[in-house]
Amino acid sequence: MPEVSHNGLFDAMGTVPPYPEALSAWRDRPMFYSPAEWDLRPSAGKDKPPPSAVVETPTAAILLGASAYPQHKEFGETKSFLNSKEAIKLYLRDTLKVSCILDLFNAPEPASVLLTQMSAFLKMDVHARFGSLASVNLIVYYIGHGYPASSDPTDYYLALSSTTDDHPEFTSLEFRLLARLLRTEASEMRKFVILDSCFAGMAFIHMGNSRANAQKALSDRTKALLTTREVQVKSVPTKGTALYCAADRDVEALVPREDQYTMFSGALLHALKAGRPRARQYMSMADIHEVVWEHLEQRFRKEAVRPALHAPDQSGGDIARNVLLFPNPQWREGTVDEFTDEIPVQRTAGDKSALAIAIAAVAVFLQLSRVLAPTETEMSKDCDTAC
Repeated sequence: MPEVSHNGLFDAMGTVPPYPEALSAWRDRPMFYSPAEWDLRPSAGKDKPPPSAVVETPTAAILLGASAYPQHKEFGETKSFLNSKEAIKLYLRDTLKVSCILDLFNAPEPASVLLTQMSAFLKMDVHARFGSLASVNLIVYYIGHGYPASSDPTDYYLALSSTTDDHPEFTSLEFRLLARLLRTEASEMRKFVILDSCFAGMAFIHMGNSRANAQKALSDRTKALLTTREVQVKSVPTKGTALYCAADRDVEALVPREDQYTMFSGALLHALKAGRPRARQYMSMADIHEVVWEHLEQRFRKEAVRPALHAPDQSGGDIARNVLLFPNPQWREGTVDEFTDEIPVQRTAGDKSALAIAIAAVAVFLQLSRVLAPTETEMSKDCDTAC
């Protein structure tokens, strides 16, 4: 059993209290948080710790999936799923210093209840923790079984602990609904969706924002025609979506025999802990992806399943490449990054003001230079005299 209870919408007898009292009760139940998280919960703003109490990146996380499927005999129980989730959660807490975590792994509730809990978590807890959701990172990590729908091969489902043999699609989490929730409730956030499941690449078609991507593509083509330095300087996106899949749409993800973790999560944990040599202090998802594949090739060779990294929503920029979120354990001060030309830097208002002042100063200097510069006749006289 996970250390965080997921019965927030249920009373002690297991029945659902009246709505909206259900959300209020779920919001303040001690069982919602683990003991380590309870002291950090921002209930009504009263229990929020002072800034010095916790060193925290502006990041929240939702953990989904299951390691045991009591009502689905074929799925059975896979211990490596739980081990992978626990290791990922430990990394989020200890390395990324994320305290705002909703752990729904092995939750017994149906998908509709989990979606309600995720919505309330984003609206209440994440908003209370960070205020504005712009530039806040949201990591959604699923570990478990994924499969296409029997009726429509474009639909993709994520199995839950409540998934049954008789009605797997009715009792699983339809990814289209999860994607819609993230688009509506977390539209201003930087969303990193990681799926450690079979056929995970199928999720891509449900994550995109076609209109925003078309506008982004047109903007990129326009920028390509410009040569000013301002265009060449990369900026950190404030929103967008990255989708990291353990396997492509037509490939099964694997669990190595007698391994502690799944193939994908094990390689991801290795990349996060090993880092990237001769690289910058923080790594992007694209950096992590390269290290993951290198590790998979070296360890599993022909058996390695290649992960797929996408950026389906680039309305605010490509967060898979331009958001440096993960600390690089191999970074040393003075290290030169051999893999990128420039480190994306997010300018603050003060930076922009300083830049504007510098540009104005240069303009004034150029004007004065033109006024005070000698004419060609004067230059020729001076030259003759000097000669």
